[in-house]
Amino acid sequence: MYSKKFWEKTTSEGIHFKNPYNGAKVIMRPEDSMQIQHDLNSDVAMALDHMPILENTQEEIQAAVNTTTALAERCLKTHNKLNNKKKRQLLLGITQGGIHKKLRQQSAQELKKLNMDGYAIGGLALGETSKEEYAMIETHKNIIGKEKLCYLMGAGNPLELVEAISRGVDCFDSRFPTQNARRGTLFTSTGKLRLLRKEYEKDKQPIDKNCNCHTCKNYSKAYIRHQLHQKEGVGYRLASYHNLYYLQQLMRETQEAIMNRTFKTFHKAMKKAYQET
Repeated sequence: MYSKKFWEKTTSEGIHFKNPYNGAKVIMRPEDSMQIQHDLNSDVAMALDHMPILENTQEEIQAAVNTTTALAERCLKTHNKLNNKKKRQLLLGITQGGIHKKLRQQSAQELKKLNMDGYAIGGLALGETSKEEYAMIETHKNIIGKEKLCYLMGAGNPLELVEAISRGVDCFDSRFPTQNARRGTLFTSTGKLRLLRKEYEKDKQPIDKNCNCHTCKNYSKAYIRHQLHQKEGVGYRLASYHNLYYLQQLMRETQEAIMNRTFKTFHKAMKKAYQET
């Protein structure tokens, strides 16, 4: 949505796109977005929003908050028309506000009034500091509360996920794990592994001896490193598969730690592993 090749602007009317090949203009309106997601029969639909980037001025981010509220109201209205009580697709709003506490509070307060099924935290994991990111998560949660599903968009660093969970976040999405994998940064039980370093050129050990993924059970660091150096697709796939498997396992372990009331110990171990890498 926000690629400079396609995106032109976001207004209260919708998202304005341009075709990079022939210059044709297209507007994605809230009504269109809800209809498409309804036709896809997804379990969860996301409201259309206006996501500012970190470099935007406070005035621009204020405008994005206002636009996001206006778009969410239209999304909810259309979503209610498309869904019946017997089989109802969930609808999540997206709060904005960048790293400005008052703007994040405004966005959360306005969207909370719409009583959606849950709320995502948008506009983070874009280069702000961890301290700034976590402060905005806490600001969002303080207003939205514990009852509604909380979804942090764009977060994919292992420690970042556990830190977010400790603050009440329920789910995530990100290209970070696969993007890092293709560049040779792999997640392991002992922290991040920079696989393209010379020291792994002849290393016959798996990426992570504690991992049971297909990659770790069948391939060595040396093999995957060679594939990545040669820019071979198989290397990208094997590395990406490992990182995705690791995060799925991390979520299972986090859930178990919460259930067993050992999350504080688990959290401390993650900090030790990932703050040093």
